[in-house]
Amino acid sequence: MRKRKGFTLIELLTVIAIIGILATALVPAVKKVQELARRTSALSKIRNIGSAIKVATDNGSKQIRDQAFSLTAPSLTASTMPQYMQMLSIYGGINDATQWYVDSDPLNESVTVPRQILSGAAGSYVPDPGLLTASVSWTTYTPSVKSDEGTIPLIWTRGLTDAGVWDPNGQFPSVWGSDGGHIYFNNGRVEWFTDTTQPENQFTSRVDGRPTPQWKLGVSRTFTGQALSPR
Repeated sequence: MRKRKGFTLIELLTVIAIIGILATALVPAVKKVQELARRTSALSKIRNIGSAIKVATDNGSKQIRDQAFSLTAPSLTASTMPQYMQMLSIYGGINDATQWYVDSDPLNESVTVPRQILSGAAGSYVPDPGLLTASVSWTTYTPSVKSDEGTIPLIWTRGLTDAGVWDPNGQFPSVWGSDGGHIYFNNGRVEWFTDTTQPENQFTSRVDGRPTPQWKLGVSRTFTGQALSPR
């Protein structure tokens, strides 16, 4: 009897079907791993920025004021996130612009993200043109506050609303959709929050000491500043 060579059509179709099933099962797993890697990278970035904020404000003895930043007469001021970046480049020692942009950010899919914030020497700094087009993935507020309490949020993923959720449909939508975002507190703690509406995720109100979903109440008793625009 002659030995049969090769595979039958049914055998080939069976193998193809099995490969298809395996691929279908693996794709979500791969996406999850990729997303976890992006979030881990984002966690490292916000930690670096938070440390730079602490350096610039000298452990709370100085404030970042709610005024336009000027390279000709630099000071601890900012009225937008790109200005905040330039201010921290000088006073916080963080000139790596990539720290301010998250890989998953939908607002930056079609723009060039700057590599460094300022070029040149002191007195003749030049901001990267990309600061005008890319949207910073983080947000903070001015004026900053002076306090040793460890529960005050300093900087967080863009898109957190006053209601305590990340909004994927706002003027400047959240980076991770409605999944959540990172928050860096003034004691150096940084965590991922799905929202700030649940009791275990809420801020501590500086008005009455109670839990609150509103970052503004967690910042100051009488906050009259603003959250900074991403560009």
